[in-house]
Amino acid sequence: MLFIQATLAYNAFILILFGLIGLIFPKKMIESMNIKFPAENDIKECEIGTAHKLDDTELNKENLDVKKEETIKYIEPTERQFMIYRITGLWVVVQGIICVYVAYALNLKVQRIACILYTLTHLVECIVKKKGASDISIFPNLHMVIILIAALGFSF
Repeated sequence: MLFIQATLAYNAFILILFGLIGLIFPKKMIESMNIKFPAENDIKECEIGTAHKLDDTELNKENLDVKKEETIKYIEPTERQFMIYRITGLWVVVQGIICVYVAYALNLKVQRIACILYTLTHLVECIVKKKGASDISIFPNLHMVIILIAALGFSF
């Protein structure tokens, strides 16, 4: 039972740490993740880190060669864009606090359920990161998946 409590406490520490970074320092977080914001009306879909846009009137339909590429103009993130990172950070901190409560105030059965839910959440986040932005590290989430699975295994 101690291993599962320690694992949930560690998970809480990670959640609170990353949540506070998103809540207090969203600009630093965005910069570290290399997220760019294209200027309005410059591009409809933009992959993270993409530096070109395609003008569909310039597309040769027979061999699908692009005749012209333009450089995308990026803008500095606004307070409105930072707001989503702050709100997400707040929810992550709250999840960390709930994780501490589950680790120390509730019984083993609830701790196992919480471990399963946190494992699935971290796993889904790894998948979303890999599909949406291959240059963002999945290590913070992947190592939690491994530790939470180990804690579940030792709790039976």
